[in-house]
Amino acid sequence: MAQDKRIEILDSYRFIAIISVMLFHYYSRWTTPRNPISLYPYGSSCNYFSYGNFGVFFFFVISGFVIASTLTKTNQIGEFWKRRLIRLIPSMFICSFVTFILISLLDSGNLFPNSHSFKNFLFSLTFLTPEISKKLQLNLEYVNGSYWSLWLEVQFYFVASCIYFISKKRFVSNFIIFTVITCIFDYYFSKILLDKNTINALNLSYNTVNYLQNFKDIFNYIEFSLYFSIGVICFQLYSKEGTGINLIFLTVAVFLLLLTKESLDFTRIRVYHSVFLMVLAFLGFIYLPKLLDRVTFKPFSSIGVASYSLYLIHENLGVLLINKYGSVFGKYSYLFPVLVIALLSGFSILLFKYIEKPLGLYLKKKLI
Repeated sequence: MAQDKRIEILDSYRFIAIISVMLFHYYSRWTTPRNPISLYPYGSSCNYFSYGNFGVFFFFVISGFVIASTLTKTNQIGEFWKRRLIRLIPSMFICSFVTFILISLLDSGNLFPNSHSFKNFLFSLTFLTPEISKKLQLNLEYVNGSYWSLWLEVQFYFVASCIYFISKKRFVSNFIIFTVITCIFDYYFSKILLDKNTINALNLSYNTVNYLQNFKDIFNYIEFSLYFSIGVICFQLYSKEGTGINLIFLTVAVFLLLLTKESLDFTRIRVYHSVFLMVLAFLGFIYLPKLLDRVTFKPFSSIGVASYSLYLIHENLGVLLINKYGSVFGKYSYLFPVLVIALLSGFSILLFKYIEKPLGLYLKKKLI
């Protein structure tokens, strides 16, 4: 199987993920009840995408698949990290800088004060969580709220690369064992160790509880690790390696995900059941590739290719544009986000084509 060939359906999946997140941010995130006031000219009348933020979790599944693939083509851990940093840093610098400049110029109402700070711009380039700065009493934030998921990605890269280069042949089994053990510990940790009703029974000191809570706040990868694991397992299925055991691993990962998110309570409709759609999407292109090839749409996959830059720049800047200029559409102001999506998608495609891709190729030649 030619695994070096770009898998176009993944770009379509990236499109689905990024559009879901953008619709959430442009219609649901910045209105009541999630925000004290609505920043949209159409208020909460179009709050139909309150679960669109789960597109981020779809990105985690895609990332698990892609990183597993990347590791198989990498000889050393240093090479892997060079490739990741070349992929992450240039777009992060450009998009966070553009966000900082434009919001500083346009946000006269100070809707996004964190985006006005040059210190926050510099901090965003580190990919670290603001929780670290808070513990150090620096109180730094991201220039864009959506950057929270990047720290999770970095933690996943660290865990996956360490496990892979310890034993390449046993990567998937070791990765799943590690994930299951840490998820069980995290569940126990959250439900028992930090439960106010059991702290006294366990005779935990205040300092111990505080230390454990700080650790959990900063190293939060475990909470989302099962999504990445599903992607890793799906890559193994795609590679036709250990199909039987990996289907068992996949079943275990899905079960634990539903269990830890309390989604086994079928008396209520829980959005975490969308994990089944994610799994079916991947099983579909693994086992029915020709069928899905027929439904891929080039403009959508083009946006998917540029989804990283689009994710980095879309939230605060997009919401600000909607807040300031959406009313020019009058009673059709709810259509203004479509224009913003088109504008920022175009910017991201151009950024990928003329800067991100050629710069990435240049840096790989120089550094790898």
